Amino acid sequence: MDKSTAEVKLLKENSEAWARCKINHPAAMRVLWNFVQSDGDRQTCYALYKIVEVLFGACHRNAAVFSSLGIVGDVFERFLGVRATLKSTNDDQEEKGTEVEKKDLEKEKQVLQRLLRKLLEMGANTTEARRFFQATVIRQDSSEETLDPEILEMLRFGMKSRWIEHFSFEGRASIVVSDEHKWKHLPKEGLSFFVRS
Repeated sequence: MDKSTAEVKLLKENSEAWARCKINHPAAMRVLWNFVQSDGDRQTCYALYKIVEVLFGACHRNAAVFSSLGIVGDVFERFLGVRATLKSTNDDQEEKGTEVEKKDLEKEKQVLQRLLRKLLEMGANTTEARRFFQATVIRQDSSEETLDPEILEMLRFGMKSRWIEHFSFEGRASIVVSDEHKWKHLPKEGLSFFVRS
């Protein structure tokens, strides 16, 4: 077995293992998120973002859990901070030690951008959406305003591919519809039902 075949096999085994991962205690994820964000260590934050990104894609329930944790605003603020830091280091071309820092910032920015897209796909509340739209407008002078194309593209993506409202059940669960008169027929919009064993 050559090296590339072994790498593909290892990657497939790891992706199958991650696919079986689901978040059983969402509150613990929020505590971990708050703890790592308050620490401020860039490498630890980057590792957490990568873990969240992988868990987010493992199953739809994980995506719903992360969406309900209210981290969209935190991710967006961190994204804006990393982007501003990256811009300021790009402006300071004279420093030689910043090449590694620039690469790290660029990787962190890309992970945050992917995570934001996934979170926006699940939906954002009104306060978070307002903050996104406010950050899209850049005021250069007192009279001139422009739009930030990077943030605008994320907003457009989030608006186009939003998940519909849904219920996510874990274990033995049910819904009881009490209005018998309203449910004589299936709704004309349809009804979707998804079961995963």
